Amino acid sequence: MKTGIVFFQESQNLGDDIQTYAASQLVPNPVFIEREQLNKIETPGKAIISGWFMHNPENFPPSDKINPLFISFHGKSSVINDTHYSYFKKHEPIGCRDYNTLKLFQSIGIKAYFSGCATLTLNPPETVKDRTEEIIIVDLLRNNYTASYRNFVKANLIPEELKDKVSYFSHSMPDLPSKSIDDRMELVKNVLIRYSKAKLVITSLIHCALPCIAMGTPVVFVDFGFDKSAIKRDRFKGIIDIMNIYDKIEAPLANRNIIHTTLRVLHFHKLLKHKVKPLPLSLFNTNEHHNSLDSELRDTLKLRVNEFINPQTS
Repeated sequence: MKTGIVFFQESQNLGDDIQTYAASQLVPNPVFIEREQLNKIETPGKAIISGWFMHNPENFPPSDKINPLFISFHGKSSVINDTHYSYFKKHEPIGCRDYNTLKLFQSIGIKAYFSGCATLTLNPPETVKDRTEEIIIVDLLRNNYTASYRNFVKANLIPEELKDKVSYFSHSMPDLPSKSIDDRMELVKNVLIRYSKAKLVITSLIHCALPCIAMGTPVVFVDFGFDKSAIKRDRFKGIIDIMNIYDKIEAPLANRNIIHTTLRVLHFHKLLKHKVKPLPLSLFNTNEHHNSLDSELRDTLKLRVNEFINPQTS
């Protein structure tokens, strides 16, 4: 088997495929292997094990036929635990996508480090000579809100004078599982071309913001609607530290408690349009400035993967 990279066939989230696409750009002629069936691999070979793990923890760890590089890895205690200590010990150090995953490994005595996400290694799919004037709003609210509430907030957050200048896009794609992996990678490529040329991207998705950072596209991560408890934000720490964050959104009935949830389902928010504070115009003139951390993470990720694939050149 050539070097494998993981994908998740049943995902309806384009962000998962963007992570796979990023890995595919680091590995020459990769083989795509299903994330939830790594334990069934019978052909010996190397594999880059990155992304979120996993819906079926009973299928972990991967087959012993796989020689893995764990990098940009995010996992829960259902996978990162004493039961799998010997397996992880054999393949340490583990590159972790976020600080919470790092702490989980450290808590069971496994060497690990913060690698960031593989999407930070993305280059624009084609040369960007001139940016467009497109301002793209990508999933400003998560899908755990009703469609009615998402559309209500989205419609009223955009300043009136900019409403005809923005376009909307979503990473939520119910038909994604029916597509072939080749079609999915082509779709990702086309989306990244669009992002790479945009004047500005505003999003609440990690795997929209990080690719934009990597490609030099001005991007604002809107931290709104996420559960504020630490356990529900375990994917964030470390990753969002390199983002341009806006978290001052004011919208009615936005809390995740039972009262607000019930009122949203009953469409009471539609009576409170005046309570939505539009995004400031200054936000739409963002000129991205990154600190050196994203460059350091990008270089380290590329180096680790290259050393793994081509140990004779390291």
